[in-house]
Amino acid sequence: MHKAIYLNVHTHVHSTKNRPLDSQLAMNEVDRLIREGAHNANTRLSLAVKRVRLENRVDDDGVDVGILIYLEAEQEAASNFTNFATRELEKILTDIIKQPTSSGLAVTLHKIEENTNAVDELSDETETFEN
Repeated sequence: MHKAIYLNVHTHVHSTKNRPLDSQLAMNEVDRLIREGAHNANTRLSLAVKRVRLENRVDDDGVDVGILIYLEAEQEAASNFTNFATRELEKILTDIIKQPTSSGLAVTLHKIEENTNAVDELSDETETFEN
């Protein structure tokens, strides 16, 4: 059976060098890392990054970056797709972020959770850009 889910990924980004963190650079680096990692991942999941954005918290220690990822795969009807997709995505992301970025940024994975409102959120964001 074909199954799909939207998952929110919460990360924290900080500089490994002793210099101020540029929040736009942090967001762009996370976006690049996740997209490249998703493209190169060895998994039966199909992954699509739908949104990368700065979250509310920006402090001296770093910045929070949120990623919305759409995942789909074939799975037995009775199996729990949310648990499977979350575990697989966590493995992929942990592998992707284990080394600092080329800009000297370290990314920490905080939480992965299902987003049941993603379709509405993405639609609202599209309407905002069109107006």
